[in-house]
Amino acid sequence: MSRWDDFVGRVEKEASAEGPEAVAELQAFRDYYRLARQFVERRRELGLTQAGLAERSGIAQSEISRYESGRVNPTFATLSRMCGALGCGLELAVRDEPGGR
Repeated sequence: MSRWDDFVGRVEKEASAEGPEAVAELQAFRDYYRLARQFVERRRELGLTQAGLAERSGIAQSEISRYESGRVNPTFATLSRMCGALGCGLELAVRDEPGGR
């Protein structure tokens, strides 16, 4: 196992020990960073820099940078604009989660 895997394992164990709210928060972080990573990958697939995406989307490059680095939580409108500029779709789903309330 890598140091990263060890770290993630400890975080998961701590969240489980703290209870359902901590587990839910950890899952929210996972979802958020997975989405940010998908945007970065799509931008790179298209050969775009952050500045290029900013030009296409009308979103400031600094905002794109903050989103990609996890320092800001974009609105649904911002995500939609980025999708339009990247030629991809955005799907929002409401689903039952194991152990949900």
